Amino acid sequence: MKTKAAIVVLSLLSALAIFCFGMGFGQQIYEPKVITEYSTVEKYIKVPVEVIKKEPIEVVRRIPVEKELRDFRSAEEFLAKIEEYSSGITYLGGSCIDSARLFVDIARKDGYYLDTEIVQGGWHMVVKAFANGQIWCYDPRLRRAWVAYSKMGKSIEIEGVQ
Repeated sequence: MKTKAAIVVLSLLSALAIFCFGMGFGQQIYEPKVITEYSTVEKYIKVPVEVIKKEPIEVVRRIPVEKELRDFRSAEEFLAKIEEYSSGITYLGGSCIDSARLFVDIARKDGYYLDTEIVQGGWHMVVKAFANGQIWCYDPRLRRAWVAYSKMGKSIEIEGVQ
């Protein structure tokens, strides 16, 4: 009888040990995995867009003048005045727009009509003036003058006007 009781006690203790210590004998153990693969889904949605048409705005800048403005009488007068306006000017920073506007302001205070023009596909600004049937341009940064239009059909270029 003692052996039967010992077998029963051992069986119960074995069952209890299996139950308490994991019941996982013979079972596969799963470890957590980090998923690093993903895919994106693109979906195109038609969104109504309101088109706003803007009219160009004309900016008018009024410059007070001390004298009545006039065109240059000759190319020589234009080049002499440009040389006078250029003397003593050193460009440190600023843009071609600043340089061109400086020349326009000086010339208008002196009584001459001088204007600006955008050249090189919109990337640069120079000054221009009408002188005896010719339209002259001058680049203050490069100190270069040239005839943009002439009734005579000639085009000349003067480098290094100082």
